[in-house]
Amino acid sequence: MAEEKIGPITPAIEIRKEITDREEWVKAGKPVEGQSFRRVFFILSGLLFLSFVWAVWNEFVTRRPWTQYQRQFFQLEKEMTQEALQRDQERFETEDAERFSALGTELKEADQNLESPEFQKTRRELRKTEIVLDEMTQEYQFAKSEADAAYYLYKKALHEEKDASKAKKKLEKFEAKMASMIPEIEEFTQKRDEYKEEVNEKKKRVREIRKEMAQMTIGMERLKQKLKSMRFKTAEIEQIVIQDFDRNFFNQPVMRVDRCMTCHLGIDREGFEEAPQPFRTHPKREILFANHPIEQFGCTPCHQGQGRALTVEDAHGHVPFWEHPMLLGEFIESSCIQCHIREKEIPLALTVSSGKNLFRELGCHGCHVTEGFENLAPVGPPLMNLGSKIKADWIVWWILNPKDYLPETKMPRFNLSVEEAKAIAAYLLSFPENETRSNIQHPVSSIQLTNGKELFDSSGCITCHNLEGHQSAGAVTIEKIGPDLSKLWMKVKPDWLYSWLKNPKEFHPDTRMPRFHFTDGEAKVLTTYLLSKGGSIKERDEDLSFLENDSMKVRGKKLIQTLGCFGCHVTPEMEGMPKMPKVGVELTEFGSKKTHELDFGDTKFSHTWNDWTFNKLKDPRIYETERIQLKMPDFSFSDEEAKSLVIFLKSLTGEEIPHDFLVTAELHTPHSEFSTLKGPFGKINQEFNCLVCHRINGEGGEIGPDLSYEGTKVKKDWLVNFLKTPYKIRPNEKARMPKFNLTNREVKTIVDYMNMILVNDEVTALGGVVREREIDEATLREGERLYQEVYGCVSCHRIGNTGGVIGPDLTHVGSRLQGEWTYSYLKDPQALQGKVRMPHFNLSDRHAKVLSEYLMAQN
Repeated sequence: MAEEKIGPITPAIEIRKEITDREEWVKAGKPVEGQSFRRVFFILSGLLFLSFVWAVWNEFVTRRPWTQYQRQFFQLEKEMTQEALQRDQERFETEDAERFSALGTELKEADQNLESPEFQKTRRELRKTEIVLDEMTQEYQFAKSEADAAYYLYKKALHEEKDASKAKKKLEKFEAKMASMIPEIEEFTQKRDEYKEEVNEKKKRVREIRKEMAQMTIGMERLKQKLKSMRFKTAEIEQIVIQDFDRNFFNQPVMRVDRCMTCHLGIDREGFEEAPQPFRTHPKREILFANHPIEQFGCTPCHQGQGRALTVEDAHGHVPFWEHPMLLGEFIESSCIQCHIREKEIPLALTVSSGKNLFRELGCHGCHVTEGFENLAPVGPPLMNLGSKIKADWIVWWILNPKDYLPETKMPRFNLSVEEAKAIAAYLLSFPENETRSNIQHPVSSIQLTNGKELFDSSGCITCHNLEGHQSAGAVTIEKIGPDLSKLWMKVKPDWLYSWLKNPKEFHPDTRMPRFHFTDGEAKVLTTYLLSKGGSIKERDEDLSFLENDSMKVRGKKLIQTLGCFGCHVTPEMEGMPKMPKVGVELTEFGSKKTHELDFGDTKFSHTWNDWTFNKLKDPRIYETERIQLKMPDFSFSDEEAKSLVIFLKSLTGEEIPHDFLVTAELHTPHSEFSTLKGPFGKINQEFNCLVCHRINGEGGEIGPDLSYEGTKVKKDWLVNFLKTPYKIRPNEKARMPKFNLTNREVKTIVDYMNMILVNDEVTALGGVVREREIDEATLREGERLYQEVYGCVSCHRIGNTGGVIGPDLTHVGSRLQGEWTYSYLKDPQALQGKVRMPHFNLSDRHAKVLSEYLMAQN
């Protein structure tokens, strides 16, 4: 084999040199195979660890603040439970410990008695008796089954007209067997009952002792169990899903999720009324949640905010781009009215209710399109034929500032100049007048004034009007329906007032003033008397040449169009005006306006929706600039009135509330109340405006008594006399039914309608339960004792000259009320007349009967 040639061996020093050169080459940025990344890996690993820690912290702390609130609540709940347990233990030690110890000793003795040989023997005898009785009963049932079968065969043979003697004998055999077993079964049944009674009697005491001892410690045991269960509580999201409350862009119902109770854990729990927020119990929880179950209504439909969010700022909605921040303070009431849209007054939302009623009463809907207020009638009187009614100099003064003449008037001040006021007056007085003739003579005699005053008082005019020099007895003041008449002489012409008193509806079909059937003479003396109060009935000497200025009339018409007077008044011969667009902005969605959509003019106060609206109401021209001219009039709102209107306007969001959430109570306007009663009585109602003061079946005013069951309540003869000559039944109230001078036919129509229609069948069915005549002395004495001493009726009611004046006078109540009504009313006043102030005494049937008969004797 040929020898291999081996090349020269590379020295070690050269190898080392080659390696060193390669490392330097690598370090120079060329291949990385030989580089070290230990430092880089260490830094990156540190950053990864820190990002992991941050992610965990952000997830469990920053993004879950509710866990901290829940831990705080759990700790608060634990402390409160421990305090309650300690109180119960202290109470137990001071009040029940001795008794509990004695019961324990007694229980031990009772348990020992159950282990005694005598008791055990009784139990064994009971068991034996029950076994024997069960066997005998079973045998009896077998015999009965055989008898039933034999009876069937016997009856079958009879129906088939076959020989039934064998079947009859067999039936008699089993019946005889059953009869022989009955005495023995009864005997053993008696023995069993005796043993059982003996056993149960001894066990009963044990049960009673255990029950009494448990009652002493049940509260502590529950608290102990509650504390034990708290050890296993963990933080978790709480939420309520409200079905079909919201709608998406395709108008499809979607669910709303509220997680507010995740932090507000005590919101629907008793005992946290004094806890710090967010753990406090909801105010008026019993009332609100009884009618608004939280599992059905959630939180955000009332409070707004972002229900799905879980951080404080996000959940309360005080973040960019969230359109419904949480409502604070009284602004929460603005949510109430979105569901209670037809209720005149919401008991727990009086501020927004006041704002809504003020909005209606002032006729804001006349200038502003507002959904839900489209069909309301104008709030101001018609302006036709003003020339025959109003003195020309007065109307200028009135237009300049209505409150100078009538401080309580609803008409605002438009800040017009004298020339502008004269122009409007010239236009309004430029139309032909209705001829009215009263032949009132001047000067007025003292006899006329005396007769006029007597007629004013006897007609009850003071019930609806104020007039200088007239006061009505009593402590209760009612809201006046009509205007103050003290300065009437400055305003109206004698002939017009005379014609108005004769027939108000001829001039104003929707007026609340009834027709009194005054004779010509009565209307004259009343006119002269009213116009004599505070001044002269003569025209004041003023320059009225502007009335003949055609350019002033043209300017007046334009001003009326510009200011939108047709929103509150029916205007004379103004073609097209009722169809003209309203002069104010639409308010249907005003509550949803953003701050940047509101023009603050040159004002410097804080730019918020609340401030803009409040200041606009207080000073309607406050945002006016040289380029923006505003025309909203000044209503001289007080701060309270402005605040109530602001809260109401906040409720006008334009959002559609699901039908299931709406309260369906009807809200009746003064102009709709008179259209529901038909027939002859309906005509009388339209003429005398009965429902301005009275209610019938939930419709009408609340000044006078509710007439829904008047036919069941009062006696016919009394009602006839009262309608002819009304008088005050409640001594302390100023309200008194006016004397309408009703004809006999009208009185009969009213009485017949009430006796036929306005009745309560349940009360009528009680006929005879109360005696109204020949009441014995013993009943009268007992009734007087109940009236005076037991129920204290004398503190509110008067009989003769004795008693209080809060309730009706009962001096002649027996001639006024029916016995069955009195009995039913005493049993449950609120069932018959909802808001009546009479207390519910929970009278027994006998006391109600005796007291009713005592009252029936007062005639």
